[in-house]
Amino acid sequence: MEKFIGNEIIYLHSPNINVCFKVRNDINLPGDVFQNAVKIVEHKHPMLKYVIKTNSDKRKYYEASGGVSIQFYTTDETDWQKWRDETDNIPFKFENESLVKIAIIQGNGYTDIVFLGHHILGDGIGYLNLVRDFLCALDGKTDNIVLELPTKNQLKKKNSGFLLKLFANSLNKQWGKTNKNFIYKEYVEFFKQYRSENPAKVYLVETDKEFLSKLKMNSKERGITINEAIATAFVRAIQSYNGENTIHMGCAASIRNELDIPIPYHMGNCVTGISVKIKNAQDTPIKLREQLSNPKKRYQVIHLFDKLQKPLIESVMYAAYGNYENPVSQKLAETLNERKTKKSFGISNLGVQDFEGFSFKVSDVWFVNPAFPQNFLTVGFITIDGIIKFCLHYSEMTETQIVNIYNKFKELV
Repeated sequence: MEKFIGNEIIYLHSPNINVCFKVRNDINLPGDVFQNAVKIVEHKHPMLKYVIKTNSDKRKYYEASGGVSIQFYTTDETDWQKWRDETDNIPFKFENESLVKIAIIQGNGYTDIVFLGHHILGDGIGYLNLVRDFLCALDGKTDNIVLELPTKNQLKKKNSGFLLKLFANSLNKQWGKTNKNFIYKEYVEFFKQYRSENPAKVYLVETDKEFLSKLKMNSKERGITINEAIATAFVRAIQSYNGENTIHMGCAASIRNELDIPIPYHMGNCVTGISVKIKNAQDTPIKLREQLSNPKKRYQVIHLFDKLQKPLIESVMYAAYGNYENPVSQKLAETLNERKTKKSFGISNLGVQDFEGFSFKVSDVWFVNPAFPQNFLTVGFITIDGIIKFCLHYSEMTETQIVNIYNKFKELV
């Protein structure tokens, strides 16, 4: 039975969507230990072996085949950021390779383990789950549990509204007259053209523990969350950089525990997203709460995708950032704010995490979030041992400019 790709198909042909994690262990292990760990995590998360096929009805579906790609290096051959940059610029071969790659880079008394995977197989938390399970496998801690995604994984909040249904039905009817199946060759050409015209860079920076203490105190005094305080400060910093009053901000939110069948420890793409326009930075917390606390707004995109034909969703990236000029696809792209602009940035918070409980020390953890194409800046961050580790994925700016934005952000928090 074919396992059709669901709403996450929006990400399939995105030109800049990979998720990356890097962790460092203070030990060196033989190569076969890492190979065995791959087999263990493939057993626990069967979707790691997925490739993507197209059936006779032009629907994309998952099929188990092969397995995760694992490569071995020494620090004389490469470093983790160089490997990520080079690998990230190679489009995945959807039909015959797993959409996850792992690099093992051995140094003197330590090993850097780098995970790079397509967003369609996992969000930030999904890949964080993979990292933890891989480390457990290296440490001999296996549980033989299989965490395949349930075939029916519905939101508890199901009300989408009449107008949304009407809009989706209208788009489907129009799309039915112009249905198109994108072939892999078109994707590769689109991918390469987009990457050459929109090169993205990564700036990684971490705070000290005093910063988080100050942030907690200031947030409590203002009656806002840490996430809201960080988002507000970035809005102000960006406004001071580009001179624009109105900023478009996208915010990702996990829905793993908001499903009929919760999946907190699975791989998979289990997020929703909201978008807000902000003119006055001090309104950022209010606008975020209005969207995230209202189920109708929080799940609006998910409900819309549930009702749209999947080939139409699949076409959005080509219409927004490529040369596909289908008016139906472009209308959906515009509705989803898929349009590159110097006014748009995104933010993704993986929360407070720890990597304790292993027989080896895990250090130097980094999360490199996707550079969503509509954003000139996408900020991802994770908090470990009282330190916030920021990844600023940016384009159309110099490193000096992005450093200035970050420094301004720190002043404003």
